[in-house]
Amino acid sequence: MKRRIAACDGLALRDRQAQEIHRLLAAGEAQSRPNWVAQATARKGAALALAADEPGPGALCLGNLAWMAVERQETEAAQHRLDAAMALAVQAREQRRTPGEGLYEVQLLLVQAEVYKICNNLTARNPTVVRALALSSRLNEPRLHCSCHEYAAMDANMRADETDAALHLDAEEPLATEFGLPLAMANAHLERARLHLQCGRWEDAARESTAAEQRHLAMSNAANALKSRAVAAEALWRGGRVDEAVALWNEDAAAQMKRADPVAARCTRLRLAEARAASKNADDLEAALQAVRAELPAMAQAEALSGTAYPLAARLSAWRVLHRARHPQAPVQLALAEAELQHVLDGFDDTAVRQRVLHRVPWNRDVLEARAQADAASLQRPGG
Repeated sequence: MKRRIAACDGLALRDRQAQEIHRLLAAGEAQSRPNWVAQATARKGAALALAADEPGPGALCLGNLAWMAVERQETEAAQHRLDAAMALAVQAREQRRTPGEGLYEVQLLLVQAEVYKICNNLTARNPTVVRALALSSRLNEPRLHCSCHEYAAMDANMRADETDAALHLDAEEPLATEFGLPLAMANAHLERARLHLQCGRWEDAARESTAAEQRHLAMSNAANALKSRAVAAEALWRGGRVDEAVALWNEDAAAQMKRADPVAARCTRLRLAEARAASKNADDLEAALQAVRAELPAMAQAEALSGTAYPLAARLSAWRVLHRARHPQAPVQLALAEAELQHVLDGFDDTAVRQRVLHRVPWNRDVLEARAQADAASLQRPGG
């Protein structure tokens, strides 16, 4: 049905398109598929808005369809909807039939930023976020302006630009406080925790991530609470508070399985395996090795752990266990880690940014250190 709707849309067969949308809505309701219902509702709204020459609502509906495609990682479909929505959003802003119609363009730019992130085009993402922030500053929309500052801080963190990230967080937090925006405040705490973590300020990262988790839990936002706890665990681990980190990872592993997130659970199990292997007990090393070996079939390709918190760190946890046990899969996992690091660097065209991301981000530096350690061990072995 969705393919037929898209085909009718491309051929401008509006009556047939309306029939297919109605079928999709009925099927979604009959089969308890809320995503189908949402898509059908947004498509119907877009068609009605276009027929009524209402560019603002049309941009909103098409933007919702684009976001649904982003969530499904369907970047081609998302971009197609975004292009159509953006044309309507610009038209709505220029016509200014109602106050605030400029917000559609800003919202779509943030969706576009997500598409660029999925496509690893981080060079294009930066000016997109900058434009969204500039446009939002002209609107009386504090919630949207906070979101733009948040996106700008995330973008700066990805570029390992501490000064720029702090600037946007310093702007977002008082705005969120002034207008009573609890989600924006919680997200600001989380992004500042990530900033501290990248800069090696482990205690500050743990403190901010705990604050973020508490705020998200107060809003019953379990997904973002888990993201906050992931930052806390990473900070505690790197700061030498191993038992506390392990306790959080144990909690996370159970929660991730309950949420049917097997990749995130796998990453957490790999971190726990590394923690266990760090003891001087031979039985612990053997148990850690068996735990890592059980995960290897699902880790045979680069990016197999992507979409989770600190996938590169999890990959290196597997490598450390295997390397310590002199397992033949250790070089394979290190090579995959290097490929994943290269993928991160490929997102940036600017050489200075690439070097900053490589040398300032802890888990990226870890890959370089792992390679040096592996090469040194190879030279020490007979015939090395």
